[in-house]
Parts: sequence; C-alpha cells; structure tokens
Amino acid sequence: MAFKTLNFYGALWQGQGIDWLLLPDKPAQPWFVSPARRQRPASSLTGQKPAGNPAQRKKDRPRNIAGPAAWQPVPRNLWPDPWQERLAATRRGRVVWTYWELGQDICRQPNALRRNFFQRLIADLAHPAGTHTFFPVCLPQARAQDAPSAVMHDAGIFWSALRLLGARGLLVMGAEAVKILGLEKDMPLWSMARQHGFFVWRLPEADVVVNEEKLYPALLEFLRAALRDVGPRG
Repeated sequence: MAFKTLNFYGALWQGQGIDWLLLPDKPAQPWFVSPARRQRPASSLTGQKPAGNPAQRKKDRPRNIAGPAAWQPVPRNLWPDPWQERLAATRRGRVVWTYWELGQDICRQPNALRRNFFQRLIADLAHPAGTHTFFPVCLPQARAQDAPSAVMHDAGIFWSALRLLGARGLLVMGAEAVKILGLEKDMPLWSMARQHGFFVWRLPEADVVVNEEKLYPALLEFLRAALRDVGPRG
C-alpha cells in the first residue's frame, strides 16, 4: 500500500478534514470519467487511426435489415379456373362472409338450415342492398373421382378476391376457416383484427349458431355494433 497526496478536488476533500488517501501500489485513477470520454473509442484518445483497411472497416459496419415485404394481391390472371369462375359469379359487397362449408353450399349441395339461417340474419340486420356477400375460403375439387370432402384453398387468392369484391370487412366463421387465412394466433372468438387492409371478425362455427337458437340474439347484437360503420348507409 502507499500514501498519496490528495490533489484531485483537494480543496473539497480537505474541507471535510481529509488530507491523505490510502491507495494500492498502482497509478491512481480519477474517480469520475465523463460520459463523452467513456464513449469515445480508444483511437480518438491516443490519436491513432483504427486498425484495418478502409474496405474492411466498411464491411464490418452494421447493415440495415429490411422488414418483411408488404403483402401483394395475386393477379387474377394467375388464378386457377375454379376461383375465376367463383369470383365472376359472386356479387360485390362491403361485408364478406365465409366459413369452411360455404364452398359445398354454393357449388355442390346447399344446406337448407344454413341457407335459411343466413337469410333470416341478413334480413334482421336490415342493411342496404350491396352490403353482404359470400365468398368461400375453400372450393370442392372439380374431379368426379375426388371424395366429397376434398377441397382446395388458397389464402392469397381469397384475400385478393376481397379487394375485387369491394369489401371492407370479413366475417370468418369457425376455426378451420380462421386457420386457412393465417389468423388463428391473433383471433380469439368474437374479436376483431386488421389483415391486409380489411376489418376481420371471428365468429363461432356456422353450424353452432345455426343449431343453437339461444346464440342468435347475441350474434345479432354483436353484428349490429361491429358493422355499424362498415356497410353502406341507407
């Protein structure tokens, strides 16, 4: 150990009655280093240039990493014929409905219970003509040898179709449809999200609300509030 005379802010310490400071046998270091000095590289303090050639230093600089590319619709001329035909047969609407069985209901064997349910619901909502339309999240396979349950789906084509239909909002019924559209992680039941510029609401399975009459008043109330500013005004 060694005794060294206090000369760094000596007047301050001596005013407190301290004349000597006990330090280890190594050069004393100032007790305070300014932030600016701490942040400067060693080369700026010594006057030396950073090691390495300019090309290497440029290579070692951090690079800006681009974020994910914005979603782009699939050009219609790239759609398979079944999707082209389905779009041509669909009315434009500000609010699009979809559920897993919709392709079967439209293209194969309509389900009378679901058809009657949606007719009643849209009539009770009393929105102006041109508010609601239906577009399937999947289509049945066209080949005769395919099983009735065989379907084809393409989320990119579906979202692209919404733009061409003039939609502002989408009502998705059921977990399977939500999953196909890539929404399952962010879409609890009865919630709303934004996807590719559209308002999206997740509803229960179509057959659940069709067969559970006690759910109908809650569904109707929810839709009246959710769609108040989405559809055209009468």
